Amino acid sequence: MNLRLFTKNAFLFIKLIFLASIFITYSSCQKRIENESRILDKNYKNEIIEGRKVIRDFLVASFTPGLSISVSYNNKIVWSEGYGQASKELKVPASRKTKYRIGETSEMFTTFAIAKLQEEGKLNIDSSFYNYIPHFPKKRHEFTLKQLGVNSAGFLNDHHEILINPNKLKNLKEYIRFHKDDSLVYKPGTYSEKSVYSSALLGTVAEEITGKFYQVIVKDMILDTLKLNDTKIDNPFIIIDNRSDYYYHDYLARQINAPYVDLRFIAPVHGFISTADDLNRAAQTIMEPGFFKQETLDLFMTPYELEGGHKTNRGFGWWITKDPENTSYIQLGATTGGTSIIAVYPEEKLVITVCSNIQDKDFEFPARAIANIFFKKIKEK
Repeated sequence: MNLRLFTKNAFLFIKLIFLASIFITYSSCQKRIENESRILDKNYKNEIIEGRKVIRDFLVASFTPGLSISVSYNNKIVWSEGYGQASKELKVPASRKTKYRIGETSEMFTTFAIAKLQEEGKLNIDSSFYNYIPHFPKKRHEFTLKQLGVNSAGFLNDHHEILINPNKLKNLKEYIRFHKDDSLVYKPGTYSEKSVYSSALLGTVAEEITGKFYQVIVKDMILDTLKLNDTKIDNPFIIIDNRSDYYYHDYLARQINAPYVDLRFIAPVHGFISTADDLNRAAQTIMEPGFFKQETLDLFMTPYELEGGHKTNRGFGWWITKDPENTSYIQLGATTGGTSIIAVYPEEKLVITVCSNIQDKDFEFPARAIANIFFKKIKEK
C-alpha cells in the first residue's frame, strides 16, 4: 500500500514539474522571441508593429531588395529582423544574420582602433601625422590625426568611381601612394569636408604603429574583444556565410546586379561587411564608459571647432546632429551594393542600425522614423 502511494505521489510530482516547465517556457516565449531570423521583445509589441509598417513602406518606395534592422534599448536588443530578400535570384529572405556591405560606416572601426591606440599611450591624437609617417610627402601645412578623424585635414574627397578601382590598386599602401602627391585644398582646421583619403591615412597610421596589417589590428582590438563575429572585411574570393547579394539602381531605377568590386584596398573606409546586430553592439560602446574611457567618448561626441570658433557637426569619426529634443551620433555609409546607418541616442539609451543590399543616399529616413516611434515608449518609463 505504501509502495502504491509512493508511486502515485512520485507520478504526480513528475507531472507537476513537467507542467511547470511548459508554463515557464510558454511565459518566456510570450515575453521574448529570439532565434536565427528575428528578435522580438513583447514589451515593445506596439512599437515593433508600427516600425514594421515603416520598413515595409520604405522597401516599396525605395525599391530596396532587402534590409535588416536592429533596435536596442539600454544595451539590450529588443527588435532585430530582416525584410525582403538577401538574394533575389535564389529567393533567399533577409534575416538578422544577413551580412551587408556597410560603406563608410567602416570608418567607425578605424577611428575605434586609433582611439584604443591612444588609450594605450601609443599615439597622441593631437600630434602631427608626420610624427608617425615621416616619409609621407610634405604638404604646405601639417595636419593632426584628430583633423583626419573629423575631416578637417585639407584633403579632397574621392568620388565613388574609386570603388570600381580603375587603377587596379591591390592594398591600402598602394591606395595611399596613389594620392600621396595630391595637394591640400584648404588649410587644415579652417574647413570641414568629407574625405575618404583621410580615414585611409588613419588606417596606415595604425599599421605603422603596430607593425600589423589593418585587418589584423581591427580584428584583435575591436571585433574579437566585442565578439562581433559577423563583421569582417569583404573578400569576393572566399565563401562567407549569410553574405547578401549586391544590387544597384540603373538610370531607370530598375534593380540590377551591382558591378564587381574588391574593396580590400580601401578597407578602412569601405571594406567591411556586417550585420545590423553587430553594428548595434559596436555602437552601444559609445554611450557610456566601459570599452572606452570617458575621454575617448568625449572625443567622439564633441563637435570639432574650426579656426575662428565655428563648431562643425563632426566629432572624431561621428556625425553629430541636434534638434530641440534629441542629440544623435550618426554613421552613414553607402557603397556599391550596400548601405548602412547607425543612429545612437545616448540620453535615451537607444541605438538603431539598418543595413541594406543596395546603395541608397536617402537611407536616414527609416532609422529616424523608427527612433521617433521608440521615443514615445521610452518617455513613458
